Amino acid sequence: MYSLRAIQNRLMVGVAMFISVFSLSVQALVHDAGNTTIPNRVYVLSNLGTGNTVLVYDRADDGVLTFVQEVSTGGFGSGAGELPPPLPPFPGPIPLDSQDALIKTQDGRFLIAVNAGSNDLSVLAINAAGLTLVDKVPSNGSFPVSVTEHGGLVYVANAGQTPDEFPGAVPTIAGFRLNGDGKLHPIPGSRRIAGSANASAADIVFSPSGQVLVMTELNGNAVDVFRMGRDGRPVDEISMPANSLTPFGAQFARGNILAIVETNDTSRRLAVDKGTSMSSYRLADNGTLVPVSKAVPSGETAACWIRFTPDGKFAFAINAGSGSISTFRFADDGSLSLVSAVTVDTGGPFSLPIDADITADGKFLYVAAALDGLNGVPVIPLPLNVANIQVYQIGDDGSLTLVGKTTGVPFTVEGVVAH
Repeated sequence: MYSLRAIQNRLMVGVAMFISVFSLSVQALVHDAGNTTIPNRVYVLSNLGTGNTVLVYDRADDGVLTFVQEVSTGGFGSGAGELPPPLPPFPGPIPLDSQDALIKTQDGRFLIAVNAGSNDLSVLAINAAGLTLVDKVPSNGSFPVSVTEHGGLVYVANAGQTPDEFPGAVPTIAGFRLNGDGKLHPIPGSRRIAGSANASAADIVFSPSGQVLVMTELNGNAVDVFRMGRDGRPVDEISMPANSLTPFGAQFARGNILAIVETNDTSRRLAVDKGTSMSSYRLADNGTLVPVSKAVPSGETAACWIRFTPDGKFAFAINAGSGSISTFRFADDGSLSLVSAVTVDTGGPFSLPIDADITADGKFLYVAAALDGLNGVPVIPLPLNVANIQVYQIGDDGSLTLVGKTTGVPFTVEGVVAH
């Protein structure tokens, strides 16, 4: 018969073994991201106000998507916004008014998502099975809309308010360190006010070197440039007027070239018809942005999102107002020219394309079209799952060919990552 001490010892050993196995299992889920067996995937942020999630899809060789799982971020999305005037005040798409609400880290191991409804950030580990939530932290501000990462340094842009409010809130940025286990640690003293009251924020991106941080002011009509110190905190800020009203999506390409699309709104969410444009800048050695091509027009409406091909030769502008995608060509010096105003029609203005991403091999462009499932027939109030993910094959000349569509996505969607 076992003594009490012997039983206690066996229990302690068993508990220790369980903790050890559990710990190894969690670490395996986190570090499985480096496993070459992970298939090509596309990740979509639902941004649901009832509980934010990431939709995971396997990507076939022909670009077609197959649903794998839906994973909670542990936070809340913004949910539906309001349809802009003169439409009735029903819930509608474009609830975040931002680019890069969902990103993949440089090492390919994690996704970072904004939870605008609960004012926090979530980190999800990429593994063979799909995704695993590993951390959630406050965003150190109100209504986070965009996030960026370079070498484990993470910055978030907090808009300060939803796109449908006018309370005089001021946007902010805040920094974090991401460790090898996917945990975010706030950087003391990194929080900065960025922009004036009601300026909001549309996108935040690091330069290729990680030494400069750029944020576009959606309603402030300005571009904010922060030089970063070695401690991960901004050293100084330069705010420069945008080349046209409403600078929105931004992305760096080869040779420190930055491109920004401009919606050209007369007031919040009211874009000038056929008034959208794209500008390019060269990042100078002193951390300033030097304009190269200023507000090159496309003749389309409400270009909000921009994605470069991996070689930096072409950029696609996603035009929410006209339901189209425009193609721009970039020269070695960063100057840009319009190749095609309407490279493809995403289904007309009522299809409302609102986010996009390009695969690392440059073969496919994935576009979230918030109302494409309605097939151009207005329905109010809107059914929830009417967004589609459109798949386009990218030609060597910057052309786009529709491959297929994935249906049944919530129209609150904003945030696409193609792996």
